[in-house]
Amino acid sequence: MKRLIFCLLALLMSASVHAYPAHGPIALRSQNPLYLLFLSPRPERAVVLPFRQLRLSARGAYSNMFEQGTSARTGVQVDLDMELFRPSLLVEWGFWPGWEFGVELPFLHFEGGFLDAFIQDFHSTFGFPNAGREQVPNGRFRYSMSQNGKNLYQVGTEALRPSDVALHVKRQILTEGAVRPALSGTFYLKVPTGQSGQGLGSGMPDIGLNLAAEKSYKRVHAYANLGGVLLGATDLGIESFLNANLWTWMTALEVSLWSHHLSVLAQLQGDGSLFDGTDVQTLDQGNLILTIGFMGQEGPWGWKVAFAEDPSGQGPAVDFTTYFELSYTWGQSLPN
Repeated sequence: MKRLIFCLLALLMSASVHAYPAHGPIALRSQNPLYLLFLSPRPERAVVLPFRQLRLSARGAYSNMFEQGTSARTGVQVDLDMELFRPSLLVEWGFWPGWEFGVELPFLHFEGGFLDAFIQDFHSTFGFPNAGREQVPNGRFRYSMSQNGKNLYQVGTEALRPSDVALHVKRQILTEGAVRPALSGTFYLKVPTGQSGQGLGSGMPDIGLNLAAEKSYKRVHAYANLGGVLLGATDLGIESFLNANLWTWMTALEVSLWSHHLSVLAQLQGDGSLFDGTDVQTLDQGNLILTIGFMGQEGPWGWKVAFAEDPSGQGPAVDFTTYFELSYTWGQSLPN
């Protein structure tokens, strides 16, 4: 009798895992254009692709931002007023049991845009801070950082062009058990392939490490990430205010609504400050980003859509981002 009960419980647990697979988190990093010059680990799961599986993902993030700040003490001024599109292609390969290799090729495009009026109405409807948007014309473009009236870094509008390539090697440290969470570690290397003088990269390599953990219980899946980046020396003109490293973190909760077809996810993430000593709040503070996403999987196809917002209205996080992702996995016919 005990053996029969044990077998039934094991069967039920197995069915639950199969019926409600995990799909999150949302692989959305800070879309502040100054942060996009450097490496930042992507929010990720704590599992690697199985041996010999290959996944191709097309991702895109479209952001509207208005970030202004001035310090009378240091003379530093920042003015970021634009809409930015960052699509990317990511290839991931399970090249050995418990190991994964990946290459991401991102692109960048920024201009004045068309969403300023909508964003102001959105902020007003939901009570989010407007941060002075109403004081400048809609559709305006600015991408500059200066000190005492002298330009430190300034970029014009940019057509869609390649940014810095990011490579990663990921190792499964622990697999998920009845109580134990899954755990993985990822090493990142940013290759300076983008034009640094045009806002497409820093001109130097960066390296990073990210630890990811996750735990599932029936319909509920929890995720956590903690990462760190060592920034390469650069001659962009802003290096006297740059920190040598950057810390990142993420926590998220996903609930499966309809088997593997549909899940909803709430994600909160942030990072430390990229700058120090400017005495400008939108530079010296870290990012805080709230993301709400929906996702699912149909055989080898996976999809995600999400909306991200700066919940505090302070710091360098952009005001509003929409995100999409479509992926295809070779060697897989059913959801994980």
